[in-house]
Amino acid sequence: MIGSLKKELIFSISIQVSVMFIGLVINKLISLNFGVETYSIYSVFKKTSGVISFIILGGMGIAIPKYLPQTDKKKDKLSLAFSAFYIVLVLAALLGLIVISFESFLEELVFGTNNNLILLCFFYSFIIALVSFSYAYLRGMDRIIYFNLSQLSVQLIVLTVVFFFTDSLQEFFLWSIISISIFVITQIVIELLKNRNIISVWKSKTIKPNIKELWSYGYSRLIGDFFLFSLNAIPLIIINNKFGNKWGGFFAAGITLKALINPIFSYIGIILLPKVSKSYKDKEYSQVDYLIRKFLYMYLIISVIVVAFIFIFNELLLKLFFSAEFIPAENIVNLIVLSILPNSLYLLLRNPIDAVTKKPYNTYTVAFSCCLGITLIYFSESIIQAAIFYNIIYVSLGLISFLIWKKIKLVNE
Repeated sequence: MIGSLKKELIFSISIQVSVMFIGLVINKLISLNFGVETYSIYSVFKKTSGVISFIILGGMGIAIPKYLPQTDKKKDKLSLAFSAFYIVLVLAALLGLIVISFESFLEELVFGTNNNLILLCFFYSFIIALVSFSYAYLRGMDRIIYFNLSQLSVQLIVLTVVFFFTDSLQEFFLWSIISISIFVITQIVIELLKNRNIISVWKSKTIKPNIKELWSYGYSRLIGDFFLFSLNAIPLIIINNKFGNKWGGFFAAGITLKALINPIFSYIGIILLPKVSKSYKDKEYSQVDYLIRKFLYMYLIISVIVVAFIFIFNELLLKLFFSAEFIPAENIVNLIVLSILPNSLYLLLRNPIDAVTKKPYNTYTVAFSCCLGITLIYFSESIIQAAIFYNIIYVSLGLISFLIWKKIKLVNE
């Protein structure tokens, strides 16, 4: 496992650096074209679509890479993937009905104005959910190279859209939906051509048991994903409504810088999930523990270096990645990026925790941390105080995840 993991990590890190760089360019172009206040709305749209997309995904983003590596026969793997896809489609249909039925209420709740963004937000979320599903499938099939190349392709598609369609947020997101849809459909067609026996899988008697098993594992993760993606969406919505779009834009800048660093930490955990799942099945506990400890030290060192770098070059980074309009956000950004350290710990441990236990520990962790932090932010009296309370969310996530991993490790020793 360690030999193949090293090769995949080297390739993954190089691709993720490219993805991060393209993300920075996209962010720069959007902040320049739209300004601080519209950038705030853009950030709320993106964070909200993240919440919706993971409700649609129904926990399958974690369930697929957990169960596929534990299955040896190709037909059984296809049956699992097909069952998971069925769950995603059903959830998308149900959520679509809810959004259409309560469109005006949701529009006012999320965006504060009637600018006809909520339906667009739903369709964008659906496409992102399908993209995330394809990522999970590729990870579960141990096709890590294709997984990384797929991520890079989507990022390049969005970059192309930014260059040509930035007259309005609606236009940008509409063409993003169209472009990414073409990419996803192409992926699905290629996969179907490679697996022409998919019809026999559809008729398989394992579909219903698979759906039951996947849903029993995934629904609790769905709740966890809802809280996880609410960690950024709800604070932004509260700050926009409480302190105005300008301060919301400044707060969003800090969150964006933090989010752009996340791939450095999160994708190693993503690769670890299927590998840890298989290793635990084979009872290779000491090997897993060795890997986690090794990455833990590495994460702590990298996160300290990243935070120090942002502190030193704060103003330059705001000018470089956003615009001079965002310079007043310096103090807010300094506070928000402190969360990188505890968040790196959570990003490392969440996937191994899900890989080795069916109990939804991550859901409990995220739900508690989210409710604690958002409650504090809601009652904050200043933007600085809100930024401090935002850090509490990630301190809670990192600390609880570490304690859970220690507990799991002791049980298996």
